[in-house]
Amino acid sequence: LKFYSLLKTIFKYCFESILALNDAQTKMMVDSVIWAVRHLHSEVADLGMDIFLVMLVNYHTSVKCNHFFQTHMLTLVQELLAVLTDTFHKGQFKLHAMSLQRFIIIASSPNLTVQLWNSAMGSFKSNSEFIHSHMINLLRAAFPNVHPNEVKTFVDGLYQYQREPKNFKQYIRDFIIQTKEFSNLDNQDLYREEQQQAQQQAEALEKQDQEPAPE
Repeated sequence: LKFYSLLKTIFKYCFESILALNDAQTKMMVDSVIWAVRHLHSEVADLGMDIFLVMLVNYHTSVKCNHFFQTHMLTLVQELLAVLTDTFHKGQFKLHAMSLQRFIIIASSPNLTVQLWNSAMGSFKSNSEFIHSHMINLLRAAFPNVHPNEVKTFVDGLYQYQREPKNFKQYIRDFIIQTKEFSNLDNQDLYREEQQQAQQQAEALEKQDQEPAPE
């Protein structure tokens, strides 16, 4: 945990040192973040997703935007969808949704000017169209019991809600819960953000009630 806490601090406040890493060092760093994201211990996974999201945001606006995402974006999208669609990382759902939203925005951003696909992957008009297709393929593999057309409709909706964070998150949650993989499980962790907000509001109201009335 100390290592990832340090890495999170470096990403937030000393990102220039991250940009100074060579390709091999950057790959090692990315692999370390992915290891944390996959971890079954919730504290490690939480930290991993915190770093994952900051990494996307910082590289998107950096001078290494093209090189970083051309090298790592497909792997990162695949890893994110893997933890989003398994049943072991529901507690990180909020950060999963925020990161997926960020990927869709990055794919259509003017900051990203390099092509993310090669000719063997098909022909696409834009990076946004390619990432759309790539996500459909990954989600169809993750949810083989969902009709392929439903998966395409779901990804179309992700693009529709990409600028509406609240609707984007709810849209993903609604889709996941109705799948066979999640339908018979306790999915309370998918609502962790709302539960925490409700608890904070209740504590604030309780604190107000305990304050002495003005004389």
